[in-house]
Amino acid sequence: VKGYWNISGGISNPEGMDPYLQAVKPYLAKLNARFFLQEINPYVREGNAGPLTVIIEFDSLAAAKAAYDAPKYQEMLKLRQLHSDVSLSIIEEGDHLVNDYSEEAPKPSQHTIRTVPYYPALLRLLAAV
Repeated sequence: VKGYWNISGGISNPEGMDPYLQAVKPYLAKLNARFFLQEINPYVREGNAGPLTVIIEFDSLAAAKAAYDAPKYQEMLKLRQLHSDVSLSIIEEGDHLVNDYSEEAPKPSQHTIRTVPYYPALLRLLAAV
């Protein structure tokens, strides 16, 4: 099952992003990751996604997490963070709403609760669709 970096937001200084992009592209290639989607003008209908959407595909969720947490990537982040304001989520391929967040399942971690609230009633509605 594939893992993904789901990135959305904005870039405040495109020229300043060049050192990050020059470093991250070969890094990701060595990890067998690929740019699955790159969009600079998404058709945003709700929310504040920003003008940039990027999805990077990894061989697995574990690979996606390891790539982000690696000290080498953490150093690369410093090259990007001054020039962008993005949201990055690490997600796994598939439909996990019903199976992973049902009332019987353990509640998500505290970190997840801040980004994806736990709403059993909403999840029951989604499961019925």
